[in-house]
Amino acid sequence: MEAFIAARLAEGNRIFPSRIIIDEQGITLKVPSLFSGNEKTIPFSRVSSVDIDSPMVGYSTIIINTTG
Repeated sequence: MEAFIAARLAEGNRIFPSRIIIDEQGITLKVPSLFSGNEKTIPFSRVSSVDIDSPMVGYSTIIINTTG
């Protein structure tokens, strides 16, 4: 399992940063919040491409494109 956590200095929720977890089941995106949160798992078979935009060192935008 590999986990990546958004920087607190980046845009978005500074208290509860988003996480991307890659494990045997696929890619899980977790966006927590104070009272609830969103979690979505994308199986590897549904991933068609991954785009990474890195305008500066340490800051990136990751776009995961799926089939269907």
